Amino acid sequence: MPTATFSAERTELIDLRQQAHYWRAHHARALEREAAWKAKCQELQATVSELEAVLQQVKQDAEIGRAHV
Repeated sequence: MPTATFSAERTELIDLRQQAHYWRAHHARALEREAAWKAKCQELQATVSELEAVLQQVKQDAEIGRAHV
């Protein structure tokens, strides 16, 4: 095997490994961002549920107040 061919193949292998690591790192960061957004979404959904429950209670209290008038 000639040295030039070995060197070119080795250079290509190194380049491909670097690309793989680069994209793996990007993917890992994307997964972290996705997890953070999902957590925030769940938090906001819980807040919405709590506020809907409060609103429902206020509506019931208002109906009871109108019934006593």
